[in-house]
Amino acid sequence: MRMKDVLGEVDKKYEHLVDFYTAFFIETTKDAAREPKYRMILKYWLRYMGLMDIYSDTNRKHFYKEAQKVRKQFYSYIPEANRKTKTEERKQIESILFHEKNIRRQLVEEHRFSDTEVKEHLLIKSKDALIFGRVLSTFVRDDKLPELIYLHVLQDDIIDDLTDYEEDLKGNSPNIVALYFTNRIDRKSLPKTYDEAIIKAKKLSIARKILELSENFEGEAIRLGIKKYPTLYEGIESKCQTIRNILS
Repeated sequence: MRMKDVLGEVDKKYEHLVDFYTAFFIETTKDAAREPKYRMILKYWLRYMGLMDIYSDTNRKHFYKEAQKVRKQFYSYIPEANRKTKTEERKQIESILFHEKNIRRQLVEEHRFSDTEVKEHLLIKSKDALIFGRVLSTFVRDDKLPELIYLHVLQDDIIDDLTDYEEDLKGNSPNIVALYFTNRIDRKSLPKTYDEAIIKAKKLSIARKILELSENFEGEAIRLGIKKYPTLYEGIESKCQTIRNILS
């Protein structure tokens, strides 16, 4: 597939997030005139992370090189004074990639993941949102914003792992539902379809554990003051309810 087509697919995948966070920016800054700039910042960051995910999945260097080009485009929109975190950000992103590769290796080795390890995996793989939030806080002055965006994205990642179960299983991609199964049933007995996985997750109390994670993230966001940002608050509430609807 041509890189142009890959970029188009990545942009389409994250289009709803660009719309969501653009609305959040406008609501918070009261500056609708900067909507095009907000959109480009969001587009390039999400494109960057999408390409890094593909690189993690395929280990093909041309995706990494393209991701670095996009990263430069992203930082071209960030004020010079706020680019001091660039080196730290690169190291953190690379540590997330290392973590993902390690989890894949453990999957191949048929490691049985404890519930603690599954939670830790979810927290680490979503940390790119924490990095992104620190960059965005240069536009919305709130030291709690990175954590709020992180908690918001954690809900997104739970939903993705629930709905992408079949695809992740076929691609041997880390998926929290499948990881929970490894410590409860034999790998050969893993559910093959989404519907089978949800039914089995309910029977093995995995659904309850995932719901607890989601509700804890929601509660922490409320404690940190997410209600002062109606768009973010409604988003996290909606996502938490989606998870309840799937697993209840």
